[in-house]
Amino acid sequence: MSSRTIIIGNGIAGFTVASALAKAGKDVIQYSEEPCGFYSRIKLPQVLCDEDAMEKLPAAQCPVYLKQGNVTAFDPVAKTVTLEDGQTERYDNLVLATGSRGRSLPIFSGVNGVTTLRTLADAKLLSHELKDPVCVLGGGLLGVESARAIASKGFSVTVLEGGPHILCRQLNEDAADILRAKLKADGLGIEEAFAVDSVEQQDGNITAVVSKEGKRVPCRTMLLSVGVNPEVTLARNAGLRVERAIVVDDHLRTSAPDVYAIGDCAQYQGMVPGIMPVAMGMANTLTQILLGKDATYEPPQLMTRLKDTSFDLISIGSIEGKAIEQTDGDRHIFLFTHDGLLCGAILLNAADQLAKVKEGMGKPFSAS
Repeated sequence: MSSRTIIIGNGIAGFTVASALAKAGKDVIQYSEEPCGFYSRIKLPQVLCDEDAMEKLPAAQCPVYLKQGNVTAFDPVAKTVTLEDGQTERYDNLVLATGSRGRSLPIFSGVNGVTTLRTLADAKLLSHELKDPVCVLGGGLLGVESARAIASKGFSVTVLEGGPHILCRQLNEDAADILRAKLKADGLGIEEAFAVDSVEQQDGNITAVVSKEGKRVPCRTMLLSVGVNPEVTLARNAGLRVERAIVVDDHLRTSAPDVYAIGDCAQYQGMVPGIMPVAMGMANTLTQILLGKDATYEPPQLMTRLKDTSFDLISIGSIEGKAIEQTDGDRHIFLFTHDGLLCGAILLNAADQLAKVKEGMGKPFSAS
């Protein structure tokens, strides 16, 4: 009897492993809780308010190994998964690629007009119910991307960031100043150091939010972009070791035999980055392992990119400490060093320098 791999989840991590194993002729079953084929979640902001684009986002045809249905439990001793209808399936290897859920805040509980953007269903709901003015709570990468996309449809949008500046994880203060000016010039509202204190509503619908400093911002649609919670329910119920997420080792093994975890739901060396390069790195490593090859997971160089019609922003590596800045008109380069070694960079409209930066990471650097 051939070895069977069951994969739970159809995000980029689960999709990558399932398609590679199937292509290699392996016995694979993949379960997805969504009623459609694979789609790229990072494209969700781009398809907002575009019915045709939303319909075309998922794959037109689902592979035979993909099953729409919720897995409600798994038994690491019996090596079975249980479906919502009570049926069970055996596995030899189980891959948890359950991803994450958009985080909400108790202050918005029961208030209409408040949503997250994690699934295609979220995108469709948000597109149908958008009302001016719009607020996006969270000025991270997804928040800014979503705000730009919604504003491009003619809505008045304000980004509310609780930290000292937008894209706190990707930009230093100087780079944030430059980006903020660009975004504001394009008509986007930005409020930083904005800690939500209260929500105003009428007939259960949101009408405004007020900060702890008393700043009131009108709002009839609130998009929450305040981070994610790894989806670890199945793992925790099965008795696996779970901290911030499902703990895995260098071979992406969990604490249960023949059970692996990858992507947003996995925690490696205390880290849960929740970004695509990590999900892809884990998926590619695990594919090799499941195909019988010797592979060890090595975290990729962390990099994020925000590309728009008017700018191209790349942040790579560590951006802590003092930066060496190089500016030429709209082109800005910020280089960061630690103990004389290049450890990170911010490239604004300077993507042509990315290869050079990657090559120089971890090597001695001099500004001269």
